[in-house]
Amino acid sequence: METQQPALPSEPIIPPATHKPEVKNSLVLIMSVLLIVTVAIAGLFYFQIQKLSKQLSKYQTQPSPTPSATPDITVNWKTYSDPKGKYSFKYPSDWTKSNDVGLFNDPTKSFILGVEINPTSLDVNKWMTSKCLISGTNFCSDPIQGSITGSIQYNHPKSHYDSIDTLVTQENQIFDITLASRNPNQSADQNTKQIYDQILSTFKFLGSTSQPTPNIGQKISYQLPSGWQKVTDKTNTFEAGFNPETQTGDSNTTLAYENAVALTYKNADNNPYYSPFASSIFLWLLPYDNGSRHTFIETQVLKEKLSLHFKVGKSIEKEYVVQGKNCLVLYKLEDLSQGHTTIGVCPISNSIALVFSSFFDESRVKPMLQTLKLLK
Repeated sequence: METQQPALPSEPIIPPATHKPEVKNSLVLIMSVLLIVTVAIAGLFYFQIQKLSKQLSKYQTQPSPTPSATPDITVNWKTYSDPKGKYSFKYPSDWTKSNDVGLFNDPTKSFILGVEINPTSLDVNKWMTSKCLISGTNFCSDPIQGSITGSIQYNHPKSHYDSIDTLVTQENQIFDITLASRNPNQSADQNTKQIYDQILSTFKFLGSTSQPTPNIGQKISYQLPSGWQKVTDKTNTFEAGFNPETQTGDSNTTLAYENAVALTYKNADNNPYYSPFASSIFLWLLPYDNGSRHTFIETQVLKEKLSLHFKVGKSIEKEYVVQGKNCLVLYKLEDLSQGHTTIGVCPISNSIALVFSSFFDESRVKPMLQTLKLLK
């Protein structure tokens, strides 16, 4: 009988591991978190790029702001052109033409704008000195650079009638552009000064300034009434007529002015206060520099500032054309050292001017001018 071997115990069955699903789930969770973080970072990065792109686009497409231009207030101003064809400038529409001195009045008629042309070889600084130094006293401020290229500007703070002068040279001539007060001891305010500077900004020269001077003013035709006589000056340069019934004509007068002709009204009424000097029109010749007649009267006749004697509202300035010559006559001047209230000048060449003075007004000056004849 066979001996039965005892049965061997069977190997224990090991159940499958249960941790693998946990590892897989952890990986899925980690990957999911990483994906979310990555998407978030990418989204944030994309958002920042889009924001920066918009900002850059804004800077590229938006034009740089253009500074607003200062409006030109002179656009609608009027334009004045010198009748001699030498210069022009613009002036405000509410400024009016002057009927006495200068060119234009401001709206309040407190200031006069004028231009004088002075032939000279001096520069603007030396010319200013010659104008400002009177009897050893300097009546002007220190010059500053003017608005016009190459010009200087100064004023007369010590003068009874203040003014602002701008001097500029062109072809051996000095142009004096002046804003003068019509009232004593009055200076231009800031607004008036600004308008003056704006006028200067429009000033320009018109071609050559050495053109012939055209005739301006009222034309006086020669007329010697019947029965009148003539008197000739010692140099035979001019002659003037007089009525022998009411006047005398003398070329050797000793009353005033060297080599003057005197047309003297007689003392018909036996007035005890009669004065031959006060009853005469004196005519004489003086060297002339072919410049401003106003300046000539100041420097060669009055020997002092014309503004001290030309009274606004009283004094009168008139222009006449006598035998083709432009004559400037100032009536009703005041406070003159030599006494006469009427001063006239007729440049008869580039080097000689005929000057006359009296106490008489236009009613007696015009008849004299009608008899005036130039012989040379």
